[in-house]
Amino acid sequence: MKNKLLLSGLLLLLMCPIPRQMRAQNSLFIRLNNGTQSSVALSSLNKITFSTEEMFLKQNDTTTKSFTIGDINKITFGFSSGLTDILDESSISVYPNPASDLIRLKNLPTEETKITVYRLDGEIVIQNILNSSSQTININGLTNGLYLIRTGNKTLKFTKQ
Repeated sequence: MKNKLLLSGLLLLLMCPIPRQMRAQNSLFIRLNNGTQSSVALSSLNKITFSTEEMFLKQNDTTTKSFTIGDINKITFGFSSGLTDILDESSISVYPNPASDLIRLKNLPTEETKITVYRLDGEIVIQNILNSSSQTININGLTNGLYLIRTGNKTLKFTKQ
């Protein structure tokens, strides 16, 4: 009986998933409108400040990195493994964002790709077939607002100003 209980306990331990180690957020990631990304270890930061046009990252070694706020697409906190982060350079992106006259799609497949631009109410406002790894789309005729671009199985957003 004792052996059966011990065996049952061992089987239960083997079948139960072991929780992954909890990881604290240790990095600040800044993605720019042109698709590039910078990361900074939080342990190296002394202070983050903002002016009306810039974000400043003052580091412990007294150096300061600055970013123009209009160039920043997204700021996130996350986990960095300590290994060199590899950016997915093949990821399709739209820039500049926001835009007024033209947008560019970066890293499109080399074969023909159907691009559809939608208003938020679902109405199609632009349809094109593109065939380049970097393509420009004229959005001058669109009214100001938020739009979605669908290409293959990827959806991107941009703002027309």
